Amino acid sequence: MARAFLFALENYPGMRREIYNVGSNSMNYSKEEICRLISKKVDYYLHFANIGHDADQRDYIVSYDKLEKLGFRTIIGMEEGIAELVKVAEILNIESPYHNA
Repeated sequence: MARAFLFALENYPGMRREIYNVGSNSMNYSKEEICRLISKKVDYYLHFANIGHDADQRDYIVSYDKLEKLGFRTIIGMEEGIAELVKVAEILNIESPYHNA
């Protein structure tokens, strides 16, 4: 994200008053696919319930063409990004998953 902010600052005249999706067309993952990738890095129980209702009904492919046409490219893939977040979570040493500290 930091690279995206820098890119926007460096390209402000051509990007102003526009909205851009930041990411890569090669990394359009479903929520389930992301959960499965995380489960390869972290030991936790993953369960998909066949009952109830998912309040987040977004289920579509996001296009990053607009930003890519300006020259922005991601350099970190989903699996590498997940690995980085896992390392940060270990450093934070969160005592309880139910509070913000």
